[in-house]
Amino acid sequence: MTSHPTFFQIFSVLVKTQLFQIIAIPMYRPAFVILLSSALVAWAKTPEGFEPASNVDLIVAYGQTSGLNGVDLAKSLAQTEPTVGTTEPLTGKSYAIIMVDIDIPTASPPTTGTFLHWAQADLTPAAQTTTVKLNDGERVIHTLTTTSNAIADYKGPAPPARVPLSHRYIELLVDTSDITADGTAALQTLSTRGGVDVNAVLTSAGLANKVVAGNFFTVTNPGPAANAKKSNSTTTAPTGAVTPSKVPSGISSGHKSMSYSSNVLLTAVAVGLLGAFASAF
Repeated sequence: MTSHPTFFQIFSVLVKTQLFQIIAIPMYRPAFVILLSSALVAWAKTPEGFEPASNVDLIVAYGQTSGLNGVDLAKSLAQTEPTVGTTEPLTGKSYAIIMVDIDIPTASPPTTGTFLHWAQADLTPAAQTTTVKLNDGERVIHTLTTTSNAIADYKGPAPPARVPLSHRYIELLVDTSDITADGTAALQTLSTRGGVDVNAVLTSAGLANKVVAGNFFTVTNPGPAANAKKSNSTTTAPTGAVTPSKVPSGISSGHKSMSYSSNVLLTAVAVGLLGAFASAF
């Protein structure tokens, strides 16, 4: 039986033949590296532009429904604290989980604010793995447990009928094994939910580089938006906010993020560019 090349094999060959000579010229290599970096953003597990970022999957499950990588969930599914874990073993002694909404409406859309939905410290890796049967398949994960009170108790998503109707909810797993007393005090400031700047808090706690996994999902209000006619794209976002340059990902209920198709293309570009880059040196 004749074997046919795959799309990625064909794409890789095409990219190599077109870019090989360009990559070989030293003056063009910096631009190539920038292009490659942009293509690899497709693999990020936290939204583009959000800091601190992570490209490692944090498994977030509401019952038997997964809330992974930009999927849009029904509001009713996400009202109780989810199961979280990783597919790889956790080697730290203690962890913290943070969940934040980065699409809080303001008086000047599309500028957005932030709201903390959950902050739990003193999490420790469970002794045994857990098998979760989800709508997108069965997974064996390493979960976390705690007997400590939360810094901020879990509050389920409740996007209002205002622009933006679709809200992104980001979850971060942070290794706190080496946290200091000052760092612990800094984490406690997460109890002030409105306008939270997660990156600033983690930086103050000495944990900005300790994010080990991340995820986001969306929840969408069906609308209509009460403030849909108001717009002022020249205003400055408040501290900790992310100002979207386009409609937030995942506005179609029950489907993956709208950026899915572009991520597939960027992934293909990355595969081809990696092959070309490897051949050039």
